[in-house]
Amino acid sequence: MNKFAFRLETALRLRLTQLKREKLKLQTLVFEETKLERLLLDLQAERLKASSTLQSCSAIDAFELRALSAFNLGAEARKMSLKQQLARQAQLIGEARQHVMLAERNVRLLEKMREKERAEWQISWDRDLQANAEEAWTAAHFRPRRPE
Repeated sequence: MNKFAFRLETALRLRLTQLKREKLKLQTLVFEETKLERLLLDLQAERLKASSTLQSCSAIDAFELRALSAFNLGAEARKMSLKQQLARQAQLIGEARQHVMLAERNVRLLEKMREKERAEWQISWDRDLQANAEEAWTAAHFRPRRPE
């Protein structure tokens, strides 16, 4: 009797590699999204700090007001850019999640096929083992008698 060998084992390994690659892509995209969110929060904190610093001054001249205004305009443009990047990142993450789900489905399909083949192989193995055991028992207990 031969040992169990799944004929699509190579395909299963390939699908597992693809799944790992898709999960890594998703993880990278989520990391990038977190980084963009952090940048947006940092920008908001800088705007608050600049405003509070200027408000805490006793005398404010026109130059400082222009600088704050220019900073706020630049910060608003940066905020809009970051929000656009976050929207694009969310779209990419959604697509990557779809790819991961498809890769997981492909792996599960092959794993189910392997388990089904293994179960069929096990049944065949058990039948052969039973037949061999019966044959051995019969051979041991029912020896033909030699004519005398």
